[in-house]
Amino acid sequence: MMMNEWSLLEKVIKAPRILLYGQPGTGKTYSAMTMGTNKKQMKKSITLTPETSATDLLGHYILVGDDGMEWNDGIAIESWKNGGRLVINEIDHAGQDVTSILHALLDDIDFAELTLPNKEKEVVRPANGFQCIATMNGEPDDLSEALRDRFPIKINISEIHPNAIESLDSTIKSVMNDVSGTNTSIRSFMELSRLINKDKVNPMDAIYAVFGSVDIDFADTVVDAYQVINSGTSHIEETD
Repeated sequence: MMMNEWSLLEKVIKAPRILLYGQPGTGKTYSAMTMGTNKKQMKKSITLTPETSATDLLGHYILVGDDGMEWNDGIAIESWKNGGRLVINEIDHAGQDVTSILHALLDDIDFAELTLPNKEKEVVRPANGFQCIATMNGEPDDLSEALRDRFPIKINISEIHPNAIESLDSTIKSVMNDVSGTNTSIRSFMELSRLINKDKVNPMDAIYAVFGSVDIDFADTVVDAYQVINSGTSHIEETD
């Protein structure tokens, strides 16, 4: 990439539709929910699975006491009406009915329009400021051509945001940098840091709890790195 991917995202974060793709654990969802927002802007997120239904996006009727049924806007329509930011995680996992709704939801804001399946047949349009940021761990080509085309901006996030790494304590940060590779996930190392520093779990137990069930060889590598770095830190502290 010619430009640092995070710097590029910061420059275009206010665009109406952005697709962030690439390996998991790099902070795509966190950045989509926090970068370039303010306290007043509504932020909603949904993680799609093949079982997610169109009603989750559009809305549905709910029973309200003895008053009968009342329409409840779905997460996408709520974002539309309030000009908020809608974050759609795992967009490549959308089922067919959800995909057809996404086509309408992600039309150009100037002519996007939906008729809700409520008794009023309410016609809704996106308010000014509405934007959608979608994330996925695959490649844009995994999406249908029609859905892919609705994201003019597509950014491959291949590295963890530096600010996320800096949030780790110095020892865990050093371990993460030392073993960086395909198994490196900011979520895993943040949990490792929490277990060791907050819950006071033995570091070796914490490492195997986080990494052992997935890749025992990688867990052994993390243990070795932790022991080397931690012993070096302790030695420095003793000699000061």
